Amino acid sequence: MTVQSDDPIYVKQQIATLAKEGIDGVKVVYQSHTNSEGVVTMPRISNETLQAITSAAREHGLWIAVHTGTPEETDEAIAAGITTIEHGIRHGNLIEAKTMQKIIDNNIIYVPTLGREPQGHLNIAALNQSGVMFGVGTDSPVEMNDGNSYRNELARMVNAGLSDVEALIAATRNGAIALGKSKELGTIEVGKFADILLIDGQPWQDITELKNVEMVILSGRIAMNKLTVL
Repeated sequence: MTVQSDDPIYVKQQIATLAKEGIDGVKVVYQSHTNSEGVVTMPRISNETLQAITSAAREHGLWIAVHTGTPEETDEAIAAGITTIEHGIRHGNLIEAKTMQKIIDNNIIYVPTLGREPQGHLNIAALNQSGVMFGVGTDSPVEMNDGNSYRNELARMVNAGLSDVEALIAATRNGAIALGKSKELGTIEVGKFADILLIDGQPWQDITELKNVEMVILSGRIAMNKLTVL
């Protein structure tokens, strides 16, 4: 599941092996970490290795999510040909207009994980106004019971500048696009899997009403039902 290497040849071999085993995509950590004493505790892979990963993933039809942190890392990840940016511009850094344009031009989906990024909200309004497509992710081991982590993330995105409707689209249609599954998932259309939440409320006007789930339909089958028996 996890490969740690900065050898371009080795990572390409590993991706080929994983692709044969049926994976849908890869996530790359393209960020280093330095502690308070200036010691590098997590080195960043080389740009050559990043390029090898993205080219191998595309060969096998896989989506490519890249964990970035700085503006420079984000620009390099975009240039490598990725599918989604995870976390994005972090630590209070502000995203530049040229980076936003690159995200749009390359049809990249931006997944801000605001629950893990205390200052991530600083870029949301500008990204949204520029037309960047958002996805939703939590990257969080907490609040997972009953979907609270996901709902809270959507509320954070609305508080940061998205409309309630835009947050819903990020969670549904855009998520399917990010996973390369837009022909099967993400919207209610003829020929797609019937994966549907029935909500008591109007979450397109108040995103917090997503907590009022009355029915869950998975692939056309009722998986949970609080309504009167039909």
